[in-house]
Amino acid sequence: MVLGHVLPDRARLRPLLTPPEAPMPRWVFLPIFLAVLGWSLFPITAWTHSSGLDTSDCHTDRTPGHSLCHQDPLTGLSGSSQQGVLVALQALQTQTAPPSGAPSLRGCRIRPYREDPMQAPYPLIEGGPIPDQGSARPLKPSEARCVENLLKAGRKAVAANKVTEGVLLYLSATDMAPARAGETYLDLASVLDQASYTQLAIIAYRKAWMAFEADYKLRGVKREGTALLTLANIRDAIVRLGGQVPLATSEPGKFVGANSTNDIHEEFFKKALPSVTPK
Repeated sequence: MVLGHVLPDRARLRPLLTPPEAPMPRWVFLPIFLAVLGWSLFPITAWTHSSGLDTSDCHTDRTPGHSLCHQDPLTGLSGSSQQGVLVALQALQTQTAPPSGAPSLRGCRIRPYREDPMQAPYPLIEGGPIPDQGSARPLKPSEARCVENLLKAGRKAVAANKVTEGVLLYLSATDMAPARAGETYLDLASVLDQASYTQLAIIAYRKAWMAFEADYKLRGVKREGTALLTLANIRDAIVRLGGQVPLATSEPGKFVGANSTNDIHEEFFKKALPSVTPK
């Protein structure tokens, strides 16, 4: 009995008999920490990248206002907006596989589209270029072909009720040949007029008037019959559609504003023709 009291309790000896556990090496914690951190950040990074995906798998890129696409056939295409990406795709498809009989736009510069689709194509036409001091540069043969093909493609697009696409193609032609802006806007106005897009036609006619006037002022055109008749016909079209003629800024424009189309015919054309006496 005395021996039992002398010997220590086995429970008391257990801490002394069990060797202490070795501390876990620090390097073991690093992979665990990184794994936990990575899983915690994954939803955030995935959300920021994919939350803006549209139906075409395009999203707003790190550059503000810039879209990037990841799904075929849009993969790799980017633009200032989702509409810009679609325009780039359209241009790519036209370049690689143009429809039979359609004008080829290979190598042609297509104007980027940055406007609100709900407001287009009105601001597109209003914001189009007009001739300036640098407009007289002669076109290269490839550029001249592009201009003609862009106009043909624009007419086809408007005829197919793809108005915004058609306006975009016309403006692309104007960008390449600003000296011909008046003729291009007048062609666009006529096409829109024939297709019964009245308000758009008025805007295009007004733009044609301003472009012709700017060109006449740059070239110093005065009271030349063809210039006067061109402006008179544009004025008559605007009035016929119920629009307002822009304020005249050139001498031909001011003369047209003060004279009727019939008077211009009488003074500059009928008098110039030799009289024919019936036999």
